[in-house]
Amino acid sequence: MTRKKALERWETKISNTEVTPQCIWPIAKSLLQRDGPRAPTAIHGSSGLKFYPFEKANKIADCLEIQFTPHDLCDENHEERVEARVQALLEAVDENPPLRIRPCDVQKLIKSLKLKKACGIDGIPNECLRHLPRRPLVHLTHLFNHCFRLSHFPNTWKEAKIITLPKPGKDPKFPQNLRPISLLSTTGKLFEKAILKFLHKHIEERDLLNASQFGFRARHCTTLQCMRLADHVTLNFNNKMSTAAVFLDIEKAFDTTWHSELLFKLSKLEFTNSLTKLIASFLSKRTFRVSVEGEMSTPREMQAGVPQGSLVSPTLFNMYSVTRSPLPTKQQRGNSGHRRVAVT
Repeated sequence: MTRKKALERWETKISNTEVTPQCIWPIAKSLLQRDGPRAPTAIHGSSGLKFYPFEKANKIADCLEIQFTPHDLCDENHEERVEARVQALLEAVDENPPLRIRPCDVQKLIKSLKLKKACGIDGIPNECLRHLPRRPLVHLTHLFNHCFRLSHFPNTWKEAKIITLPKPGKDPKFPQNLRPISLLSTTGKLFEKAILKFLHKHIEERDLLNASQFGFRARHCTTLQCMRLADHVTLNFNNKMSTAAVFLDIEKAFDTTWHSELLFKLSKLEFTNSLTKLIASFLSKRTFRVSVEGEMSTPREMQAGVPQGSLVSPTLFNMYSVTRSPLPTKQQRGNSGHRRVAVT
């Protein structure tokens, strides 16, 4: 096709297009479309370059396995206290009635699933769950309720398939310059939605999150936080005052979260024992396999961190990093008013 004919076809297409977001967006997307990131032809390992997909997958998995390990703590006494508290928590019997969910609730959660999300190792897409008839839906509800009663997250839902994308501007031959994308079980993520429902209920009832926390929260976004900062700076400027800001970038924060400390904080924030035990089961014995060009690495264990790609992980990270303890009772407050006590 000559350039002149191509321009004529393009002008005809533009002139016949309605000015609506549904029609304009596909055209804009095609204009902005670029070739996606390609997999590196080789991976630099400890013993030289690796070219075969299975070898590359295992070298990337080696790097991620080191990444998913907890940091060494300076205070050994604190570590021992936390571990002892968590062990006692896991051995305690919860006297509260077990959490339950109904088939209609599961159906609503299924309808909220995004159909374009990639499936995990089990190969079950979200669209498959959308077509479940009534009887399998009831069986799935019974399965979820048994998991709630036993405070157990099945191991088959804890295996992640990881694909990698090169980070822009960095050499893709080195595994640390590849961005891991974790694909989890669809059924497991559906159960996470059910867990999230009870987590959010407790957080909202106790008002656990600070008003200035905008990350990983419903009806909050980066734009609103930027507007809040701009208003603060403008107000100080009008009052002839200076504004100081400190920005911290926490590297690999999700990947190195200490499990025991997270469970300890959940108990301090008065989550039920059964829900805390369920989160402990959700975090423990998680495995991952790296996929490169259709080849899978050997399974590796995640000893730390909240799993990437999980629906529960952002809320758990908020509980770990930015929570405040619930309001104390009148007997605990005394003359201290409504001061909140930090979780340590």
